[in-house]
Amino acid sequence: MGRKASKTIFIMKKKLLLLLVCSMTAVCGFAQATSGTCGENLTWSFDSSTGTLTISGTGEMWNYAFYNYSYNSLTKHVEIGSNVTNIGDYTFPYFTNLTSVTIPASITSIGNCAFFQCNSLVSIEVESTNPMYASEDEVLFNKEKTMLIRCSPKSKSGTSSSYIIPNSVTSIEDDAFEGCLFTSIIIPEGVVSIGTYAFLNCIRLTSVTIPSTVTTIGNSVFLYCSRLTSIEVESTNPMYMSESGIVFNKAKTTLILCPSHKLDSYIIPNTVTIIASLAFENCMLSSVTIPNSVISIGDEAFRSMYNLTSITIPSSVISIGERAFYYCSRLTSVKVNWKNPISITSEVFGSYNVTLSEITLLVSSGTAENYRAVEVWKEFNIVEGTSSIENMQIPSINIYPNPAMESFNASGITEPTVVTISDITGKTVQQQIVVPNETITIGHLQKGIYFVTVKGKTVKLIKQ
Repeated sequence: MGRKASKTIFIMKKKLLLLLVCSMTAVCGFAQATSGTCGENLTWSFDSSTGTLTISGTGEMWNYAFYNYSYNSLTKHVEIGSNVTNIGDYTFPYFTNLTSVTIPASITSIGNCAFFQCNSLVSIEVESTNPMYASEDEVLFNKEKTMLIRCSPKSKSGTSSSYIIPNSVTSIEDDAFEGCLFTSIIIPEGVVSIGTYAFLNCIRLTSVTIPSTVTTIGNSVFLYCSRLTSIEVESTNPMYMSESGIVFNKAKTTLILCPSHKLDSYIIPNTVTIIASLAFENCMLSSVTIPNSVISIGDEAFRSMYNLTSITIPSSVISIGERAFYYCSRLTSVKVNWKNPISITSEVFGSYNVTLSEITLLVSSGTAENYRAVEVWKEFNIVEGTSSIENMQIPSINIYPNPAMESFNASGITEPTVVTISDITGKTVQQQIVVPNETITIGHLQKGIYFVTVKGKTVKLIKQ
């Protein structure tokens, strides 16, 4: 028998073995295990008739103990044995129908995001004799109530129109208010840190004020807060400041956080040199203007900006982080001005639903071959020229009269459109929805130079 025939038989045997394994796996799938281990000396069992997960034994639960658990969506209650000493990081993730859990007196440690995506929680109760933790109104705290660990999203507290954090709290922990349905949250003076994902998916939250005492803000704090329009920072805060509802460092050189529900367009102030990681993540803006003061764009800075259709990256930028424009699925054009392109990875713009060859890369005259010779950039549809992307994609917008004293009109508006007026520092001083032929009043503005932005195009206005 020849070598080729032997190889063919070997491959056929491998396929038959793979089919047999898959068949056995499928059959076993009908009888998922209802018990197992979740710590060195801990076991779990699941009662499908009541939807109860019971944890028994002595000692610590593993981190991610139930990450690949088969009954995440079927578990309604968790009962933890009286000799279990800790709950690990991400122990009960995606238990989407979990409604109640009782923390026994033996628990001395609860890991980060232990109840991640448990958005049906009605009750978290802590036994009164527990020396480390306490609960009040279905909100989990440490014993001294200086750390707010988890608010039950479907409890009375989690579904009320507002929540006032107790004055004793100094730390809002990771994932603390995830999925809660309040429209406002009052963070008291005294809070020092706000953890990662602290307000994840608080879909009714519209505004929040960060007090002067906060010195640390985690990543993705307000991710998926789809109605959040403004984040204000107390003026006496030594670390942060806000302008137009957007958070910066105190010197306004780093743009840290933009709320999700910012609409239409935004001009980044020309004091900014760094756009922080995740700064615009999941924002609804359709246009962002990056000034030539910016030198660094952080990891995932514009991730999941589904309304973003074009972006101009100035030549001042020397670094673009991983996945900076990841999942920007409507991005069709990118304008760059480097003579020689900087190095980027394939995931800066790419994702499963983005094809780089379908994005127009507009480069300066005489530089196209430089981009065609470099990895990643060469995958774009490279077009050489000097005209702006905005002028190619947006009908001409003119404002008149200009200079203006009391009011002006904007031509080219064919439907209700957001018009933004910014001062020379980039601060938004007026924003309104304008219908065709509507007059825009500016008599209240001081004399000077302003910038009017309509659908991503910016025009200078002189106010007399």
